[in-house]
Amino acid sequence: MPTLSLAPERCISTVLVGVSGKVGTWLPALLAPEARRAGVALEAVCCVDSAAEGALPALGNGTAVVHDLDEALARGPDLVVDCTSIHARPAIAGAALRVGAHVLCEPPLAADASSAIALIGAAARAPGSLTVAYAGRHRPDLHALRPVVRGISGTMVRRLSVRIVLPETGPLPVPGRAGLLSNGPVGHAIDAVRALTGREAIEVRCRQSGRHLAATFALTDGMMLDLSVEPGKDRASGSETWTCEADGNRRHLLRHDVGDATPSLVIGSVAAALRDGRHPEPGPRDAAGTLAMLLAAERSAGHEGRSEPVPPLGLMGDASGLPAPRGGLATRTRPGAEAP
Repeated sequence: MPTLSLAPERCISTVLVGVSGKVGTWLPALLAPEARRAGVALEAVCCVDSAAEGALPALGNGTAVVHDLDEALARGPDLVVDCTSIHARPAIAGAALRVGAHVLCEPPLAADASSAIALIGAAARAPGSLTVAYAGRHRPDLHALRPVVRGISGTMVRRLSVRIVLPETGPLPVPGRAGLLSNGPVGHAIDAVRALTGREAIEVRCRQSGRHLAATFALTDGMMLDLSVEPGKDRASGSETWTCEADGNRRHLLRHDVGDATPSLVIGSVAAALRDGRHPEPGPRDAAGTLAMLLAAERSAGHEGRSEPVPPLGLMGDASGLPAPRGGLATRTRPGAEAP
């Protein structure tokens, strides 16, 4: 079996596993010219519900439509994109990891801590990798903030603020009912903060008033994170604004629209990492840190802003950690093939 380093023209065979609504988000990005240039070839779409198949356009490009996960995995994909629900994640991602595929899943990592720990263990024992499609850490404008928020540029940031304004029709958090877990922009923002600052959360206080939510996280090394979510005044795209307190002054960092750019931002980065034999970011332990912050904020909001600790979820699970990639994509064992 040729290695990608020797045959860079080899495509990354991909299977999309999804439910209605989410398939329509990922399918255009996987069929886009940018994905083809990254060497991603969509071989099959596995519809786990009838509504998902009804939402499919006429593919007409050789991409198969299947209804059975085992049938999809029997094709020996290099990459499985899991856009099912977080409750199905252990079954879908676990099955893909067991046959040696790399897995890219929609955020968050899991629905609860026990499922996250199980996935960490499954990824640690698998030849493939598991990554979560958090787009913020792949944004060039957020990457440019790293020297500022880490103090490399000479500033001393003590407080970071992220204000998210969602469209009128956007998903607002509903404490106690997994509202934060299903609110994509909140998870993307928290993951981006963790990636840029290199800090973990210790505790959180989160309150909701009507359709407004405000959370304050205490991070390691004395940094604070203020995160707010509020509804917009119209149906237009929402926005995300980053500011900080540095050296006693408040400083505007950036503002960008909150759109559904997750697939297009992530696919290229994941493909590049797999070709280089690297684990795409964030891995399951890293993504578990973001999940821990979301779960703790949910608990706090459900108890009227009570201070809640943020457990080190990413340090739990299989103690062996993630193995180094074994020579990139082509050296893993496909179903029915012998290991190299």
